[in-house]
Amino acid sequence: MYRRPSRRLSWWHLAATLSVPEIFENDQRLSAGRTQNSRRDGRRYGLRIIALKQYHSRFHSLLSIEFVKFLFMALETDFIVIGSGVAGLRAAIELARTGARVTVLTKDKASESNTEYAQGGVAVVLSDDDNATLHEEDTLIAGAGLCDEKAVETLVVEGTKYIQQLIEWGTEFDKEGGKLVFTQEAAHSRRRILHAHGDSTGKEIVRALIARARAEKHCIWHL
Repeated sequence: MYRRPSRRLSWWHLAATLSVPEIFENDQRLSAGRTQNSRRDGRRYGLRIIALKQYHSRFHSLLSIEFVKFLFMALETDFIVIGSGVAGLRAAIELARTGARVTVLTKDKASESNTEYAQGGVAVVLSDDDNATLHEEDTLIAGAGLCDEKAVETLVVEGTKYIQQLIEWGTEFDKEGGKLVFTQEAAHSRRRILHAHGDSTGKEIVRALIARARAEKHCIWHL
């Protein structure tokens, strides 16, 4: 249930008395030694914030520019995506396309993620002599009975669509004579592995996704 914050407690006071870990504290629990009157909680746009009792002596020591930026950013956004790897970027793009306001938080530059260092290729059914059934069979054989067959089917069938989407969004996979270059690796029975700039596949995918995310007017960034 929404409870209005105490009138005596302004948002600037919240910024002065909260530390970042306290934002995420469960507001249904009270820390040992604190009475219920020692703090107030409020919710704005779905974000629940726990406000501690005002301690004026702590104002200058706890007031942080970065924290204030985080606080007001949280009051302006519909979704917060933490991390700018392929999963976070793809989620941010899809949310922003619905018209929702999305904020992407990164601990460093936007391109810094595990995805950036992924050097391997991407297996996808796009060549003329390949099909989803063959890709599924190769994957199940390599999995030696450990694969979730439904998940494998989803991967090989829907994977083609999303790789084509990445290409439409500007991902530059390796080509020769204007055609995609496929390699045959590991347990694959067909040439279906795509690379980008040799061993920089992850870096190129991240580059294209960042560019696409920045093009969405509802997507903003905080480093």
